[in-house]
Amino acid sequence: MRARLGKYLAKTKDLIDKRDAANAAAAYAKLLADIDAEVSFDSQIAMAEDAIAKQLGIKCPAAYLKMNALLGEYARTMRLLKLGKKIDAAQATVTLLGGVYLDQPAVVTRALELGADVNGTSARDPLARTGVLVAIQTGHNSFLKQLADAKASLETADAEGNTALHYAVQRGNLAVVKAMLAKNGVNNANKAGESALFIAARKNQAALVAALVAAKADVKAVNAKGVSVMDAACLAGSRDVLDALADAGAEYGPAQLTIAAAKDRLAVAQWLVGKGVDVNAPGVMEATLFKSDTQRYLVHEGGVLKQCGGEFDGSTSKASGSSNLSGSGEGTAAGTAEAKKLKKAEATGTINFTLSEVK
Repeated sequence: MRARLGKYLAKTKDLIDKRDAANAAAAYAKLLADIDAEVSFDSQIAMAEDAIAKQLGIKCPAAYLKMNALLGEYARTMRLLKLGKKIDAAQATVTLLGGVYLDQPAVVTRALELGADVNGTSARDPLARTGVLVAIQTGHNSFLKQLADAKASLETADAEGNTALHYAVQRGNLAVVKAMLAKNGVNNANKAGESALFIAARKNQAALVAALVAAKADVKAVNAKGVSVMDAACLAGSRDVLDALADAGAEYGPAQLTIAAAKDRLAVAQWLVGKGVDVNAPGVMEATLFKSDTQRYLVHEGGVLKQCGGEFDGSTSKASGSSNLSGSGEGTAAGTAEAKKLKKAEATGTINFTLSEVK
């Protein structure tokens, strides 16, 4: 830019000496255009690099993000365009994806003009997200119409099998969820065996659960680890969605109360006991966390703790040093089995991103 300014000043000085005002004005206009173009490319590069820096400083599941490599490629592509170089279709696709992520409509339009694949992905993105998925994930929903008009498919999925509906539920936008329901099977499962209903249940989003249930989501679905939708809701402490799931036919009982006891989900335990689940069913009291709110509540409701072969109500216990109470007697085997199930259940988190927390 300094070199351009130097040439401009030398040229305009010569033109001014010759009293050639018209050409001096034209030279000035060209300089402004050059500055605009350079600043535009530089701003895109700066935005990409700033987004990378922010992602590196965010403490959240890396799998949700993993846009750093793509944004780095986006910055490199912008440098090529700044130098007037031609880019290929793959680079144009990276430009489109980066433009969507950074909320740059003009960049997306230019990327399409340069031959970007509207349904393409970047080799630098481990989740292989299309522009539609990036738009939903970031909440930049204005791009959905632009991409759809350019023949982008709304029936798309990432490398983990998460569909546009999974992404919309993860983002929590009811309007987008309803729009994606028209294009995506409500019970389509990702590679973890989970439909979008699992995500809505974990996030305690009653409105989303209601919309999915109304669209015939399977409330009895079980994921690849053997965890049901109701289990997932109980593990997450999602009290607000339990009624909707139960009304739609989801099953609940001692297994779910054991989950609530083991994870100290008091509100869930209160709901289950209110529905008549037996607090002394095998494995329930053995799973409670020592001196937890849920343990106190279950004891208050008649739960009997067992220790060293005896029984006590917990009110005068002086036991210490253990985070879980267990012992001999009926239900120990069941409690052990349920604990194993919990360990498996905890291995299944939400789908591999959390972009809704990122700005």
